Amino acid sequence: MREDIRKWQAPMTLNDLIDKQQITEVILRYCRAIDRGDRELLKTVYHEDAVDRHGVFNGPASEFMAMNIAPVLPDLVSLTHNIGNILIELNRPFAVAESYVTGYHRLRDAAGERDLVVGGRYVDRFEHRDGEWRIAVRQAVYDWCRTDPANTTWADPPLGGHPLVHGRMDASDVSHQFLRELRAQPEDQPPKPDQR
Repeated sequence: MREDIRKWQAPMTLNDLIDKQQITEVILRYCRAIDRGDRELLKTVYHEDAVDRHGVFNGPASEFMAMNIAPVLPDLVSLTHNIGNILIELNRPFAVAESYVTGYHRLRDAAGERDLVVGGRYVDRFEHRDGEWRIAVRQAVYDWCRTDPANTTWADPPLGGHPLVHGRMDASDVSHQFLRELRAQPEDQPPKPDQR
C-alpha cells in the first residue's frame, strides 16, 4: 500500500483533530475576510512572510491582501467563496491542506453586469508558529470557470418583490452587526428578544 494512503488511514489523536479544525477555521476565515472586505481578519490568515500564487498574482501575501479587498476592486459588485472538500495532512509543525472552492463574482463594467463562477482548489502549506496555524504558501489552482450575463439584479429580486437583506463587502454587512452584538453581550445573559 502507498505510504500516503497508509498515513491517512492511521488513527487520529485528539491533537490531530484540534489541529485540523484550527486549519479549517483559517481557510474559512480567508473566505469571510475576502467576501466581506475585512482587512484585519485577512491578516490573521497568513504568516507575515507568506507567499500567495493566485492567478496572475505571484508574490507576498501582504501585497495580495492589499489588492484584493474592496474598494480596491471597483468592478466587483459582490463576491462569495464556498469551500467544499478539505483534506489536511499533518507533519507538525507543518501541514498541507487541499480545499475545493467555488468562487462567485458579480462584475460590473461599461457593458453591464456579468457573473463569473470559478471552480478550483486552494493548496496551502500551513506552519504552526507562536501557537497558531497560518498559511505560509498558497497556490490557487483553477479547474474550471464560466462567465454569463447577469440575468437578475437586486432591482428585480427573485422572490417576487419581497424585501431581501443584501450582502455587503464591508463592515455594513449584517454579519458584522450580529458579531458586534455577540461580543458586547455579557456571557451569563441571554440575548435580548429583539436580538434573536
